[in-house]
Amino acid sequence: MTAETLFRYLLMLVLAVFMAGMIVKVKAMWAGRYGAPLFQPFFEIIRLFRKSQVISETSSMVSTLGPTLALASVLAAAMVVPVGGGAAIMSFKGDFIFFVYALAAARFFSVIIALDTGGSIGGMGASRVVTFSALIEPAFFIIIASLAQLTGKNSFTDIYAVILMPDTANGMATALTGTFVNLAQAWSHSELLIPAVCGNIVLMMFILTEAGRLPVCDPATLSEPAMIHGALTFNVSGPDLAIMNLTSIIKISLLSTLITGIIVPAWVSPVTSLFLYIFLMSGIAVTIGLIESLFARLRLSYVPQFLFGATGIAIIVLAVLVLGVKK
Repeated sequence: MTAETLFRYLLMLVLAVFMAGMIVKVKAMWAGRYGAPLFQPFFEIIRLFRKSQVISETSSMVSTLGPTLALASVLAAAMVVPVGGGAAIMSFKGDFIFFVYALAAARFFSVIIALDTGGSIGGMGASRVVTFSALIEPAFFIIIASLAQLTGKNSFTDIYAVILMPDTANGMATALTGTFVNLAQAWSHSELLIPAVCGNIVLMMFILTEAGRLPVCDPATLSEPAMIHGALTFNVSGPDLAIMNLTSIIKISLLSTLITGIIVPAWVSPVTSLFLYIFLMSGIAVTIGLIESLFARLRLSYVPQFLFGATGIAIIVLAVLVLGVKK
């Protein structure tokens, strides 16, 4: 592991807080308010760490250890994700399967925390999270498997390293303007354009599901029809709530990094790739904020159809592959 790789990993974690603040900012501005500072989520986490905990008499060690284990699982998943065109901290064959199971482990710990106290709201949130995740995971696997087949590689770092090879990009670009021009030319002539666009749409829907930000859910309310993430954390307080909120926002940054990895190729210079990475992460945060501001809340019964749409798009990508897109 190089210093640059570690720097990129830490940048992804810092951007998690920035993205959470930007989502809140976009929603506030769309509602006609100035909104809180961009790093307000960081101050909220610090405030929660300073508060004392209220622990239910019916809770067990699960509630005590669960938040930390969930955060550790997400941080472990982040170690196999390349950040901004660089290499991941660790890479091995089939690391994307490890990635999915690490996120599943984080989800498992969050669910058993919600179930530990035996409350009805926690059980409702756990049921919704498990159901929605089961519906979106096939789409994610199809997209990653399609990218693996298209590139002939079997790890995140290798897959992203060969997307838009230098021969399609007219050589290495170092200047920022030249990079944008070369990037646009490379994608306009790439046979991976349609699979990449469809893949990014599926990944965006995966972000909304994993982070509990589906159009049915309003993270700012405790209204029963609009609760997913709020129901999971309903029985948690103080430092444990801070850790669970931190886990949720790191998930957004982590999954958004997968999208930027498809767009930003490995041939871009390190400085330019970091600029593009931060720019794209900001754009994704704005998009999530606009989705939460503009989309009407779906009825809960329509959410499976929304998630099946992601699987349908993933199948389109697979169909394009079967019909003969070249590597």
